[in-house]
Amino acid sequence: MKRYLPIGVIACVAVAVCLTGCTTTQQGTAAGTAAGAGLGAIVGHQTGDRDKGALIGGAAGALLGHQLGKQKETQQQMEQRLQQLE
Repeated sequence: MKRYLPIGVIACVAVAVCLTGCTTTQQGTAAGTAAGAGLGAIVGHQTGDRDKGALIGGAAGALLGHQLGKQKETQQQMEQRLQQLE
């Protein structure tokens, strides 16, 4: 467990740096992928196939995160347009 901790920290920092310049949709996709893969790995571990669970969870999380991020980005754009009209 201890040897994976530095790798996890480096991965988290790298993701945070990469998401700095991303759109809301891209951030939603990345967050959904990470959350889905994590939850999928937990469920997969319980059923005996952690890797398959992480893969399925990551894919499902990416789709859901993309849709939520896109919806939020569209809403933000509409609010900006309304403010310009005022």
